[in-house]
Parts: sequence; C-alpha cells; structure tokens
Amino acid sequence: LSVYFFSHCPCRGVASAMSVMKRPLSASDGKAASTKPKKKKKKTPPPALRVFVVDNHDDVLQPLCDAMAQKVVPLQGLKVLHYDSHPDMGLPELSADLLDRIYAGDYDVQSLKPLVDVATWMLPLVWAGHLQEIIWVCGSWCHQMDPGTYHLLIGRDECNSLKVASQDPLTPAQALKHPCLRYWAVDGGVADRELLKLSRPWTLHVVQSEASGKMSDEDCTKILSVLGNGPWLLDVDEDYFTCSNPHREKFCTLFGQERYELLQSVYGLQTEETYYKALHKIVEVGLFREPLPTFLAATEVKEVAQRLGDEGLTLVKRLRKMCINIFKEDDEEERAFIVPEFYAPDELHHTGMQVHLPYNISKLETILGLANDMEQLLQRLSPPHAITVATSRDDRYVLEVQAYTVHCVVMQLLKSTQKISEVVRLDVRKLSIEEDVDAEEDEPEEDLEKLMKLFPEHLLRTE
Repeated sequence: LSVYFFSHCPCRGVASAMSVMKRPLSASDGKAASTKPKKKKKKTPPPALRVFVVDNHDDVLQPLCDAMAQKVVPLQGLKVLHYDSHPDMGLPELSADLLDRIYAGDYDVQSLKPLVDVATWMLPLVWAGHLQEIIWVCGSWCHQMDPGTYHLLIGRDECNSLKVASQDPLTPAQALKHPCLRYWAVDGGVADRELLKLSRPWTLHVVQSEASGKMSDEDCTKILSVLGNGPWLLDVDEDYFTCSNPHREKFCTLFGQERYELLQSVYGLQTEETYYKALHKIVEVGLFREPLPTFLAATEVKEVAQRLGDEGLTLVKRLRKMCINIFKEDDEEERAFIVPEFYAPDELHHTGMQVHLPYNISKLETILGLANDMEQLLQRLSPPHAITVATSRDDRYVLEVQAYTVHCVVMQLLKSTQKISEVVRLDVRKLSIEEDVDAEEDEPEEDLEKLMKLFPEHLLRTE
C-alpha cells in the first residue's frame, strides 16, 4: 500500500520592469499614477497534494514516473528520504537494450515494472538519473548496512548487468566486509569501478533510529542539510514502524521454530555467492536425497561445512535430516496430499535465503515513538515534491492485525504536516485469498483507469 503526494505549482511570470530604461516622470505620468487604482497581488494557491495508495512498494513506480512525465516532479537530480526496514536497493536483471533506454531516459515504465519487485525498485531510478541521493532511515532492528555516508557508483559491467561500486578502489574481499557494499556483494552485485562500462555517481546515507525511536541530533542535522537545497521526495514504508518476515512466519507455523533456527544457523552467514549456490544444490536441486556417503563426498557439502566452521559437518547433517523428514517420499502408500505439493524444496531454500531480513513486531508505544520523531523532523523540512507510502500489507511485511493501526498513524502524521487534496486508492485486492498462489497477479483494471484520468497524455512514457 503506497501513498503518493505531489504538488501542482502554477508557473510564475517574471517581471521585466528592471529591463526598462529609466526616464524622467512627465506630468501625465504623475496624473496616471494618482488616478489609476492599484492592482491587488494575486495570492499563489497552496500546492495541491494527491495521495496514491497501493499495496506493494514497487507499485509506486507508475504514478511516480507519470508525475515526472507531467513535470510535477523533476526528472533529474532528486533526493529521497526513505523510511523503511529494508533498503529496497537490490539489482534487477534487465536486458542490455532496456538498460540503455533507462539510462537515456527514454523508456516505457510498463516494460520496467514487471522486472522489478519490492526489493529492487529503487536503483533503476538511480540508473535513470532520477534519484541522485538516497537517505535510508531504518529501525534499530535493521542491520543490512551500517550507518554512515557512502559515495557510490551504479553501472553496467561487461556482461551488461547492473552493478554497484565504491568510488574508491576495493577488492572483492573488502567489499564483503564493507559496511554497506556487503548488501550487494552477497548476490554478486559489486564490481570494481574500473570494470564498469557506463556508470552514474550517487550518494547513500544510512541513518538508524535509536531503540527509543528517536533519531540522533547529528542525524537530524545531516538530513536537514542534505534536503535543504533542491527537490526531494518522501518515501515511507509502513514496515518501518513494525516489521514481519513473511517467509519466517510461514515456515515457523508450518514446521516449527526449532527447524527455522537451524535454517538461520546455516543460511545466516554473510559470505560469497558460491556458498549460497552450494546450498541451492543441496536443498533445491535435491542433493539431500542422496545416500549419506555420497552426500558427504559432494563438493557442495564440503564447501558449506567448511564455511560453517567447527560445527559445520553437524549442521549440514542436520539440514539433510530436516529436508528428508519434511519432503519424505512414502512409496508404500498412495497419498492424496503430500508436502511438496504445498511447500516445495525451492521454497525452503528461498526461505533460508531470507533469514537475513529484519524482524521486529513493535508494540504500539514503539510505533507512536517512531511516528512522533518523524513528525518533528518533517515539521522542520520544506515540503517534498512527492510523497510515497507503502503499507506492505499485501506481501505481509506488516502483519494484518497491525496494518490498520499503523496506516491510521501514518495518515494522521502526514495530514498534520501536509495539505492533502485527494486520495487515490490503488490498493483494492480482487480476492482476500488467491487460489493460484503461483499465478502472477495482473494490475487491477480499475487502477489503470484511475491513472488514465489523472495522467491521460503521460501514462506510458517518462520523457
């Protein structure tokens, strides 16, 4: 669920009086000046703010790009204040042709949208030059990156893949231990700056709220300084206030907390991509089904056991036993319902890959503390050019039982700091539970109709 505000500011004419040459006043001039009534200055109407509400965070791409196309939001050089429990800065896989078109600013947002998700929607906007500087504000329970300011590059390597690089030279080993680059290094998303064929510089500030919910005075000063000049956007994911891990919730309810803790022990390393490829072979491909001697002799098993240290061999054996018990094959009896039909090995591996995700179900006191701190900061900032708010209800990063309360808090916070003219709801789900969980959901037709009414001539393109 995302909320998006933007302002319509009328163009102001520039007075040309200073360009007129001075001359002495004549009598007629004085007479005209004394008899002609003075015109009252017209007051500039306050900016009109629209609110777009969607369920999944990446769904803000369409209205945001349309606002740029309509010149409500500048196309280039934007800064964004991004409140979220997740960076949302993963690297999507895009074709070379699409990368070229995005870089040139001549792309169809509808061709980009199916290729990104809630974790990968931000950096294509950096690659396009729309976003120049990102301030990621996260809760005290988030540890994907260390707080600090980082000067980075986003670029395309020789394989036509998007990569992130430091503006300073780093080795791959240094990238894995880097306070922010490790976020991309685990998935092989970091490259040496010299290997990028084409790149753009950008700046990332990581700010972490304290356990009390307050932001330090130093961080407040930094944000006020960064956003003091130039256009900026406000982006709020409601899982900033309370954050679930839907993969963890599902696995624990189906198979138990003890088994999940085993997954955390095995998958919880921050290490090279080859380690996770080995786990993919063990779990998803089905190496765990091999007899124990064959299993232990496999290169992938040795790789994982070595990385895990002294307890490595024990943990790998426990992982194999767990997989066998969950996905056991009963040849003696035909069963109408078996586990792999509803929870397959690939989903278990995917769940393991998400054990790094933050998890903190906040009490109301914590939620309100974070909201009060945000409200105080927004009162000190000039109005943003646009505001997006993701409720993360549909993908369950905000628990259903908390979603209504959190959304009410956020909306009241925004209404106290912004003037809202219209709320456009794009978050209505077709069914409360979809039967075919593997089917890709189409964009609701009514959502597209609403956008067509708001942006009839600018819906499709960003130029």
